[in-house]
Amino acid sequence: LGTILHLLLCAAFADRCMAALPWGVVIIDESHNLRTTNSRQADSPHTEAAVAAGGAAKRLMLLSGTPSLSRPYDLYRQVDVLVPGLLGRSKEEFAHRWVLAFTTVGGLLAC
Repeated sequence: LGTILHLLLCAAFADRCMAALPWGVVIIDESHNLRTTNSRQADSPHTEAAVAAGGAAKRLMLLSGTPSLSRPYDLYRQVDVLVPGLLGRSKEEFAHRWVLAFTTVGGLLAC
């Protein structure tokens, strides 16, 4: 089963089919748009839908030509969908261990 779908359209189809379909391969272009929010709430609807579809796929590929240099916290969702748990059990654990632990006095790495 294959289709090409823009990342922002994933949210529109999330409740109907994204994670329920038997995806063989999911390729997420512009994966830097898979953003991690600073709240304990869920991330954006398109991020949640894309992550659900990626998690249900046999193979997953993330593509992006945009470097993620502004906030290390933004990397959590991209890495976690590829290798769940590698950066911690939750985005809060990741932030506490890897982002906040290295925050400088000037706030250069603050999330």
